Amino acid sequence: MNDHIHTQHEGSIKPRPPATAGTEQGLGIEEVTARADVSERLVRHCDARGLLPGAEQADASQRRYSHGDVCILLFTRRAHVLGFGMNEVARLLSLWQDFHRMSSEVKSIALAKPKEPESRIDELQAMMGVLERLANVFPVEHQPTCPILEGLTEFIASCALLENP
Repeated sequence: MNDHIHTQHEGSIKPRPPATAGTEQGLGIEEVTARADVSERLVRHCDARGLLPGAEQADASQRRYSHGDVCILLFTRRAHVLGFGMNEVARLLSLWQDFHRMSSEVKSIALAKPKEPESRIDELQAMMGVLERLANVFPVEHQPTCPILEGLTEFIASCALLENP
């Protein structure tokens, strides 16, 4: 299997060509967020991290974005949905835009991700068990004490003990 990727798949999002001043009017923040289905906060965060280098420089409220910026934001949103953090997104974007990249590098980043959800699954299952046990100890609907709230209070107290031995 060849580790170099030289062609793009039909229908894939193409990396943005280098920005050329004055060739397009650009999109305002409202339009770019609507097209990419992302929050303004994510656009600003990506911009601040230099992930949208083609954004025309103007004051923060008047920045103009290109279609390529929308593509990058779509990529970023999809990577977030898959659990990648901003540092990983930046690295994946860099690899996405590098036609001489090694696919093995992308693969190693992707293969590290499933380990995180597996550990979260264990945590969530343990949490479900605790909540079910607490809910099942409820003998009646109306009583002055609440086993669920007492269980949570005990958890908070044990955390405080760990912080202040």
